[in-house]
Amino acid sequence: MSVPEIWFGEALRWYLKRGRHPFKNYLVGHCWPWIASRRLWVGYDERSVIGLRLDDYVQQRIFFDGYYERPLITWLRRSTWPCVPKDAATLAPCPLCGM
Repeated sequence: MSVPEIWFGEALRWYLKRGRHPFKNYLVGHCWPWIASRRLWVGYDERSVIGLRLDDYVQQRIFFDGYYERPLITWLRRSTWPCVPKDAATLAPCPLCGM
């Protein structure tokens, strides 16, 4: 990752979130497959840089919101991974769902 790549990602983030002109929806819709399949480097957590692809929902939320929501990640884990039953020896609850 280089400074121009970070600048491009930040400029694209600004344009998609705040840029206004009459043909923006047309341009974004027409170029979305190219935009979504490209790795974009943007600032994250005020001092870090993170590479994201916009074809993934969670990475898209990080790109547009600037952060991710822990409840969303917890819900995704719970709904996409099978639940682990309680351990018979320790009776420890499942680390994902708490049951």
